[in-house]
Amino acid sequence: MEELLAQPQAAQAVTITEKIVERVIERVVREREKLPNRRQGYTQKAVVGGHKVYLRTGEYDDGRLGEIFIDMHKEGAALRSFINNFAIAVSLGLQYGVPLEE
Repeated sequence: MEELLAQPQAAQAVTITEKIVERVIERVVREREKLPNRRQGYTQKAVVGGHKVYLRTGEYDDGRLGEIFIDMHKEGAALRSFINNFAIAVSLGLQYGVPLEE
C-alpha cells in the first residue's frame, strides 16, 4: 500500500483499475444448481450467547452442502427475519457454487 501512495495520482488510478479488471476477469458465472426435492441433511442445536439456535442443512445427492436454515428459539420477529435472510443468502451462494469459506 505504501508503494501505491508514493506513485502520482494518475498512476495510482491505473494500478487500481488493473486490479479491478483482473478480478472481474477471473470470476466464472455459473448457473444455479437446484437441490433435489428429497434430500439428506443434519440438525444441530447450539447455544450462542444464551440463545438456543438450531442449524439445519440440506445436501445434494453427492453429500455437498446446498442450503442452510437457522432457527432461533423465542426471538423477536426482526432478529428472526435477519437470521433467515442471512441463511437464504448463504444457501443461494452455495447453489451458485460459491465455496462456504467465501
